[in-house]
Formats: sequence, structure tokens, C-alpha cells
Amino acid sequence: MRALTIHRPWPWAIVHLPPSHRKGVENRTWPPPPSILGERMAIHAGLHFDAEALDFIAARCPDDGPLPPLRPESHPTGIVGMATVVGYRNSLDEFLHSVHGLRGRVAPRNPWFVGPLGWLLADVVALPEPVVCKGAQGLWTVPAEVEELVLAQLAAARAA
Repeated sequence: MRALTIHRPWPWAIVHLPPSHRKGVENRTWPPPPSILGERMAIHAGLHFDAEALDFIAARCPDDGPLPPLRPESHPTGIVGMATVVGYRNSLDEFLHSVHGLRGRVAPRNPWFVGPLGWLLADVVALPEPVVCKGAQGLWTVPAEVEELVLAQLAAARAA
């Protein structure tokens, strides 16, 4: 199983917002490797907390929905969810859409996309309890003993 470490509180927006408002794109400077496309990956909440992100996230929450917790200690670290990487988009797609309105060829503007590349996430599942695990930069492989714990959590989440 592969994983991607993301600064907190961004993982909260990926795994806890309702699907209609969910952060379904993870902004990166590099495209996802072809081997991960169509595959599930673990969403790992890293140690770094981006406090400035809270306002950005809160502005995209539904009026009657959850708001992100304000304190860093309310955002757990470790593997907090799973998602399937279904593709990616780039800033040129966004530019062409905004200038030429190429609705049939380019997906509509996504409020979470800030570029330059955005990994498109689908089939997102929040784990009932975070699985403690040290992260890494880039796309990394989850240790086998941690993967077993994540898969057990995933089964529990899907059964609920």
C-alpha cells in the first residue's frame, strides 16, 4: 500500500467533509506516477500544521455541515483515511477552462485546486481511528504491519 503525507489540517478536508464539499484534489508540484492511477492510497496526516489553511477550509464547508477543529491537537497525525487516485489536472487545464469555457473537454473549476498539479481523489473513506505511523516525503510504501492495521480500520469503516 502506498501513502501520501499531507500537512494538517488538509487531510481533515479530504476525509471528513461531505462528498459535495470534500477536498477531492490534492495539490502537488509533480504528477502522480502512472502506477498509482486507479489505485487506493493511504492519506497520512503529517506533523506539520498549516494554521492559515483553516480559514480556506472553513470557507468551503457547507453552511449546515462540519467546520474544521481550530486546534492542532484536534487534528490527529498518522493514517486517517484512504482514497483512490483517479487522475490529475494541471494549471493549463484551469486556464483554458477560464478563458475559453471548454466545458466539454476540461472538468469544471474546482475550488480546492490551486495548482500547479492536482491529484484527483475519489472513493474517500475516513478511518474510524487514525493509525499511528511515521510519514515520509513523496509517495511512500506503508510498512506491512501498519498496512494490516489500516486494512482492518478500512473494513470497520465500510461496515459502519
